[in-house]
Amino acid sequence: MSGWPGARPTFGERGTAIAVLAAVVVLLFPAAGCRSGATRTVSGRSESIVIGPYVGDVGPDRFQVLWETSGPVPTRLWWGGERDCPTLIGGGEPVTRHAVLVSGLRPGIVYWYRLEGEGAAGESIPVRTPPEAPRSIRLAVVGDTHSADGVHARIVGEIIRENPDLLVHTGDLSLRPGKREGNVEKEFFRVEGPLLRSVPIHPVLGNHDGNGFRFVELFVPPYGPGEATYYLVRRGPLALVALDTNESVEAGSTQGLWLARTLESLAADAGVVFRVVAMHWGPFESGSGHGSNLESREALVPLFERYGVDLVFSGHDHAFERSTVRGVRYVMTGGGGGGRRKPHEVLGNSWTEASSSAFHHCLVDIDGRELRFTAREAGSGRVLDEFRLVKDPEEGPGRR
Repeated sequence: MSGWPGARPTFGERGTAIAVLAAVVVLLFPAAGCRSGATRTVSGRSESIVIGPYVGDVGPDRFQVLWETSGPVPTRLWWGGERDCPTLIGGGEPVTRHAVLVSGLRPGIVYWYRLEGEGAAGESIPVRTPPEAPRSIRLAVVGDTHSADGVHARIVGEIIRENPDLLVHTGDLSLRPGKREGNVEKEFFRVEGPLLRSVPIHPVLGNHDGNGFRFVELFVPPYGPGEATYYLVRRGPLALVALDTNESVEAGSTQGLWLARTLESLAADAGVVFRVVAMHWGPFESGSGHGSNLESREALVPLFERYGVDLVFSGHDHAFERSTVRGVRYVMTGGGGGGRRKPHEVLGNSWTEASSSAFHHCLVDIDGRELRFTAREAGSGRVLDEFRLVKDPEEGPGRR
């Protein structure tokens, strides 16, 4: 599968393989407080699908579907290699939070799934398993959406047309409850739903996303309580490290120790070509809202430089800024739709190479040892910034 525009297969292409194994995992949690029009009836009671469906873990031999209902109902999901989804997975006690893992699949194939329900809930939805050892991968990157409609929805539509393999979110999805945030989970999944039902999201925790419990439950495998809000994603030549800047990142902290071990391991891994870090508040930002995270600059930047990190994404300020400091590129991308009442601008600093206050999203195409980056303005599609990284084939693992 090529990573360049014009050569990517679409979700409309159908796979022909039939899976040999399916497993269901059902998680029990309290119901969410938002509602949708799709319903299922159990014992005479009508229950809404309130969040999802959205895909979680997606690998060469599997995909996972998650959703929540307003009350406990049995877990039932239809799936298959064709749009009619002939195979049913179901079982267990009635629950409100549902997670179904379909496994034993073939790599690089489009499969289909659907839930039981009326209207959109019963539609067949495509999801593609990645190749076994993908050479190419496309990432869409957005941040600080704040669950706002309008611009956020427009950007989601633009990302869908670009057909990414993964979505990276630099935080402030706005999962934190409260009057200022609104009914945020419902709004976030309503706006992002057309994308997330087929494309896995890998977000970082922002300062508007609560204490992390709900964030982990929704977005971090295995989607249960007590797991860390920072994690690692591997996909072909890419290693993505997601950090939590709401927690300490100092060298002796739990997260700091984990990061040092993780980056050291990735630097020695010849299969990793590009090492990308995502965090909410970055070390080199000159936005008018917050500026630079000096704690992360002191604690993290030496690790980034020592272990060959190529690109660091952040958000927090609702603007775009690209910088290069001692060989590491830093991209602040917080223009996903939030902050319309209090716009931020880039003040500029010695490290600033490109900037914009426009709403936007970013696209990263990796093809073998080449990475292409593009930032596009929402609505117009105008290119705000672009660059290219090429790794020498003779270049060893990432330690500098």
